[in-house]
Amino acid sequence: MNNSLIKIQSASERLNEILKAKASYKFKLLSILEFYYQIREYPKEEMFSFYLPLVPEYINLISKESFMSWNPETLKDLKEFTMYLLKIDHFDSYSIINIDDKISFALNNCLLGLEDTGNKSSPVSSYSDSVNIALIEQSDSGGIRCGTIGKMKIEVKPLPYEDNIIFNNETDEDGELKKQLHKSVLNAKNILKEKKFHRYSYEFEDSNFLYDGSSLGSGAMCLAYSSLFRERINNYYYKFRSDMVFTGAINEEGLLIPLAEDSIKLKLETVFYSSYKSFVIPKDNFNECYKLLEELRIKHPERKLLLIPVENCKEVLENTNVAIRHYLNFKEKINVRYRKYQFALNITAMIVIVTALIYTALGIIIPKLDKNPVNVEYSENSFIMYNKYGNKVWTSKAFSKSSDATLKNPQSYENHKLLYDINGDGKNELLFFNYNDEQGSGSTIYISDGDSQKVFYSMPVRNLYNTRGDTLVSTLYLFYVDLADSQRFGKERILFYGKQVRFFPGVIGILDADGKLISEYWNYGRFQLYMRNDFDKDGNKELYFGGVSNKERCAILAAFDPEFIDGASPGFDITGMNKKGTEKYYIKFPRSVLMEKSDLPRNYFTEISLYADTLIMASIVEMEHKDSISGAQRNAYLMYFFDRDMNCVDVQADDVYMKLYGRIFEKDNTLPDLIELCTSLMNRVQWWNGEKFVNERAINSEYLKRVKNK
Repeated sequence: MNNSLIKIQSASERLNEILKAKASYKFKLLSILEFYYQIREYPKEEMFSFYLPLVPEYINLISKESFMSWNPETLKDLKEFTMYLLKIDHFDSYSIINIDDKISFALNNCLLGLEDTGNKSSPVSSYSDSVNIALIEQSDSGGIRCGTIGKMKIEVKPLPYEDNIIFNNETDEDGELKKQLHKSVLNAKNILKEKKFHRYSYEFEDSNFLYDGSSLGSGAMCLAYSSLFRERINNYYYKFRSDMVFTGAINEEGLLIPLAEDSIKLKLETVFYSSYKSFVIPKDNFNECYKLLEELRIKHPERKLLLIPVENCKEVLENTNVAIRHYLNFKEKINVRYRKYQFALNITAMIVIVTALIYTALGIIIPKLDKNPVNVEYSENSFIMYNKYGNKVWTSKAFSKSSDATLKNPQSYENHKLLYDINGDGKNELLFFNYNDEQGSGSTIYISDGDSQKVFYSMPVRNLYNTRGDTLVSTLYLFYVDLADSQRFGKERILFYGKQVRFFPGVIGILDADGKLISEYWNYGRFQLYMRNDFDKDGNKELYFGGVSNKERCAILAAFDPEFIDGASPGFDITGMNKKGTEKYYIKFPRSVLMEKSDLPRNYFTEISLYADTLIMASIVEMEHKDSISGAQRNAYLMYFFDRDMNCVDVQADDVYMKLYGRIFEKDNTLPDLIELCTSLMNRVQWWNGEKFVNERAINSEYLKRVKNK
């Protein structure tokens, strides 16, 4: 046993060296599994000191690895090890359960043949300037061999004297990789009969491990050929399939050298379990690859992989399953010509550069430097801000899931935000509000300027009272935010209004530019509609709110001077503060005979708008009616018209109202005809004069008092 423990200690030290060294996540995980195979037969208690430092590293690696190209047998081993760790009490089971879920998801997708195994950059059927190379990563002792797929790209620039071939990732300086790159460039130049010199800079996207080996040769040759071809100012060059993988070294004559049997099998299995669709291999490896592929297809018939055997480099370029011609656009042609003639055109280039800089400063840099948003769009739970040039300047997250659902309605989106220079610093800020998802909490208004985002105002939770004296805890939800009146008060004042879901009081509030509450007005019933307009042409924009009064049980229209918004609606103050309302007008709409015969508890507002720019039209629903033939909801409306002094000058019925009233009129001859009914309704409209409702146009005396004492 002691001798065995010494071996395990030695294996543990080797594993720690691997985990600290430059290696891929997959290779490190396989190394952990190899160590697990050595110690799993021993009692957990004896091995605990080995597991203790290993588990955090294991969890970290699992969270980063995508599991693309892993075979199901190895994934099952990972799952076994994870389940083994779950049985050890000392470890954080929550984290281990999370990684078990990720492994289970990858294993399930692998067995089902699904492409998405967690890798967000899975290949698709398109073409790219890069190529994918099947690689093998192995330990110094050769004990662990890990198949993986790397994306390799190249950058080629002209040089005046000699070729310079660079590999930007780490590799063995004395290995075969750099020799193979030189052969790849040599073959590409021979095919093209290219005599000029260039700098060839090769690079793999993944820099986690040490690259070695020579089987990247065929892919590297394709990249060099395509880049050189583009430099010669042809109309096209070659792009390569994004869902295809290369393997195979090349010799000086451009022939693909067959791989050893164990290497080609490991690479084939790696590609087979990935989401890549085709595999370029040396022709001499085709028979053994085909045999192994048939065995894999029997186990996983849902997975598809096309083998592309090639004998020499030219076959790769001529195969339409590998590459296509990409025709250069105008910009690409200019770039190629510039690189070719840059030494002869230095003076011209300097003039062009100076001109371009001036143009760029005026047309690109200045628009990008402009951080003042003037437009806003909503997308994916965020407000996206644009400057006057149409460039995105910053994004402000909208927080709440319930707000996201509401903001998908274009009208709600307009109501929920305000873009304006609120604090007077010359740059617009964004005010927006959201519904809090937590039950029992109301709405919050946020202010964002791109550098910070903070709470501007939160609706407090407070006690409200109904006419019976019941106490109700308010949870208020905002429905609109706007400027109160930007032309009258110098520093900006912010208007909001909302409602309480259960009790339906409506509230209008005024905030200063710092988010401090100035005043509130409470309506015993909710507000439904809002309009801001200088309808009476006195130079000030009044605020018009259409809603209902729960106390009067009818539709109401309230008009406010934005400087005087305070108190409560007529008849009852739901806040218990006994503050009289300062609305300029509070108008009550009568209930018609049609409403009395419906199931509605009260008539209600559906629209408030300007009519021919000389009248305000208030549309009131008197009956909710479902058409007996079509089944569609067709409500019956009465439309009240007010002049600039808020006199009611006309009442009209819509078609549905006329039709339904006609049916009642035929059965009850005591009713007035429709014209007489509309006239009587116009005469029954009532205005609040500060003490009571009257049947003639009146201004609230409390409002007049406030104006006088200003």
